[in-house]
Amino acid sequence: MNERRLRLVLVVLGLIQLGVGGWMMFATHSFGETIAPFNGFNEHDLRDFATFYLALGLVLLVAATRPGWRFPILVLATLEYAFHALNHAIDINNSDPAWIGPAELAALAAGTALSAWLSWITAPGTRQRRPPGRG
Repeated sequence: MNERRLRLVLVVLGLIQLGVGGWMMFATHSFGETIAPFNGFNEHDLRDFATFYLALGLVLLVAATRPGWRFPILVLATLEYAFHALNHAIDINNSDPAWIGPAELAALAAGTALSAWLSWITAPGTRQRRPPGRG
């Protein structure tokens, strides 16, 4: 992935995190009813969780312009997505409507995979290596 595309992906991911975090923070009830209908929800806890999404969104935007920030921020994002996906896998049958549990798990698994791949391609020393057969 070239530098321009990588920056674009990081900006889009950052804006997504800011959007989710903003929805959680400023329209907590809407978020809880739409995305977090797991046996009810706690508005205070959702706003607490929003702080992480807002922070992650901001540092992803910074990482778009500061290459040294990319690898550690993307590793953090990968771990958060993976743990979040695991939590959703545990509660997959507790959502109402029932389809939202598997849909959220699929989205979180995709986020985990994308963050892991981006972590790998931004790891120190990765840019210097070329795939076999390419000059």
